[in-house]
Amino acid sequence: MNADKVIRECKYYIDNDKLDYLKDEFENMTTKRIDLDKPGYHETKPEYRPNFEYVFQKVYLHACLKKKLEFIEYLKEVYETFGEIEKMALRHTFIYGKYLLKGF
Repeated sequence: MNADKVIRECKYYIDNDKLDYLKDEFENMTTKRIDLDKPGYHETKPEYRPNFEYVFQKVYLHACLKKKLEFIEYLKEVYETFGEIEKMALRHTFIYGKYLLKGF
């Protein structure tokens, strides 16, 4: 699944107030999957992992644009799980998000 498709799905969840679906989507992107069909229950990575930070940025800004505070709070929790380098790279996203929340 490419990043644009994931972003479209996440935006759909925001537009339709489906926070649980968004949480599931983010969880699927960040966790390893276990292949139960193979002996020994080997862990396998998802087929394709889109750039999670890119997806996060686009989804967060969409939530700010739509003023969906529940989603914004959840996405801030997700942000806290990032490493220091990812946090520095995404810091500007929150400044722009505040601008979108206040309106033009």
